[in-house]
Amino acid sequence: MIEVYNKIYDNKFMSEVTYYVLIQNYGVKPHFETMHESISDYTHYFSKYTLFLNFYPKNRDKVEVEILKYAPKLLTQIKNKRKLAILTKFVFYVIIKNNDAKITKTVSRVIYHNNGQEINLSVNAFLKSYYRLVPLFSQIIQESKTI
Repeated sequence: MIEVYNKIYDNKFMSEVTYYVLIQNYGVKPHFETMHESISDYTHYFSKYTLFLNFYPKNRDKVEVEILKYAPKLLTQIKNKRKLAILTKFVFYVIIKNNDAKITKTVSRVIYHNNGQEINLSVNAFLKSYYRLVPLFSQIIQESKTI
């Protein structure tokens, strides 16, 4: 598990927000998880996405390096409250880019965990929103390469 982004907010209450990524390319069901954890003075909030893949991702080290390199810039640039969903789609983008897999046949299941509740999401809806974000992901990677 790698820590991708960490930020401390010092508003009325002190809170710390952390994003993690875990890629499992072994075992019966290859998958990856993106997690969001928020700890404040009075609450603890935890949510995560789990994407089950139909292939075993290769180049895991290269994928993790790219995620660590580009994801913090993505998360600071995004002003959306759905940062975890966007991070999940970005990790999927990096995995697909490094494995030359067909996008439509790669995801078998998407699960969203929110404080103990587990929700199965539509794979087609995930891919549809993924396609809308691909230009943003490639733009962030290109901007980071030119700096």
